[in-house]
Amino acid sequence: MLRVHFTVDDLCRVTLISRLPQLGEAVLSVQALRRNDQGLRFDAWRRSLRGNLPAKVAPLLDLVPAHGWIPDFLTSTRDNGSVRDVLEAIRAVPRRQLTADLNRLASAHSLPGWVRGLADGDPDAMNAVTRALAAYHDLAIAPHARRMQSAVDTDLDRRVTTLRRHGVGALLSGLHPALRWQPPVLTVPSPFGRDIHLAGRGMTVAPVVFGGPLPRLLVGDRDDRPVLIYPLAFDAVVNPLARPAPDGRQQHAARALGTVLGATRAAVLHAVAAAPGLSTSELADRVRVSPASASEHATSLRGAGLITSRRERNRVLHYPTAAAAVLLDAPRTVPPRAAPPGLRPRPGG
Repeated sequence: MLRVHFTVDDLCRVTLISRLPQLGEAVLSVQALRRNDQGLRFDAWRRSLRGNLPAKVAPLLDLVPAHGWIPDFLTSTRDNGSVRDVLEAIRAVPRRQLTADLNRLASAHSLPGWVRGLADGDPDAMNAVTRALAAYHDLAIAPHARRMQSAVDTDLDRRVTTLRRHGVGALLSGLHPALRWQPPVLTVPSPFGRDIHLAGRGMTVAPVVFGGPLPRLLVGDRDDRPVLIYPLAFDAVVNPLARPAPDGRQQHAARALGTVLGATRAAVLHAVAAAPGLSTSELADRVRVSPASASEHATSLRGAGLITSRRERNRVLHYPTAAAAVLLDAPRTVPPRAAPPGLRPRPGG
């Protein structure tokens, strides 16, 4: 187990990643591709890739084992901007770190001969690695990136609510059942026993679609801020790795949903998507219905897989699912108001 020691300064520097680290997910996904576990999550995605990967992705596959540690220079899960920027950052990794990473990898796995050139700083070898990563990303991650981002956003909304209402300790202890928070130490699953003192660096917390089934701590260089990645809970209703419907079908589904839900229930869904973590009474105030009516509509939306709800003390808080985020495109949608009381449709309308 890894024992991560926090100071007060570290607790003040715990941050949540703001957007999906697409190349980091690509690297982590190679391990999922090479294994056969977590079938519900990954089997359909694996079938779409196995036998269809071009030869130019081979350098990436050579560097990522099916289990265990991945070279730090590849695990770019930090929020580093565009795919191009992250590829440039990988090319700029100091040779000292590159050599250390590859020596550690070679101590546990047999590596092909070309890796020696990479360790020696051969730019052609490094370009082959970044081209492989870019090509693999385009096939394995890019088609699902929008849904993956929606799933990450939904999870982050919950974490922000926990942080705001209950503090950093509740955030850390609630990320995954395998994590244990005993202030000021966070215990993270690992085959190695080690104490890590953050010493003022803080820590970034990142939900990932790939990278499970257990959380892992990416430590990197001594001066880097460690990144704690944890797998998103599996949503049986909406799998972010499912092939998205063509745009025309998705737009038709959105229009059909609005017709089926009716104005009031659609307003409830929009309100939850626009402000995740609303309690039932807050939802009722926002949509201008009674708490009983808000609860009824939330129950229907939950049954349809469009929201999730969880109890915190004496309140029930509501969050959009990835399905709702994709369907409504919530960040760019203005929540509609329910009709005035005199024009409000009958219940269920």
